[in-house]
Amino acid sequence: MPLVTSGVEKGNLRELALARMDDLGLKCRDVRTREAGIQDIHNKIRPEEVELVCSDYTTNEGSETLPPCVTRRFGLKLWKQPLAEM
Repeated sequence: MPLVTSGVEKGNLRELALARMDDLGLKCRDVRTREAGIQDIHNKIRPEEVELVCSDYTTNEGSETLPPCVTRRFGLKLWKQPLAEM
């Protein structure tokens, strides 16, 4: 007798979960959702339109670097969003 006798009935669990989150008005914060290829597919954000910007500053104990922000240009507008919020 096999160890596994059944499994998931649908193989597109990520798509189903994202659709359900969209229905509930939620935004996925999973790292895979923020990948450049996924952003290109769902939000039409092309990798060549994106620039990672890090902020370095001096502290009492040395220096710190803030997490990178994604910068995207829409004409003359500048849009910044921390990676953790994408």
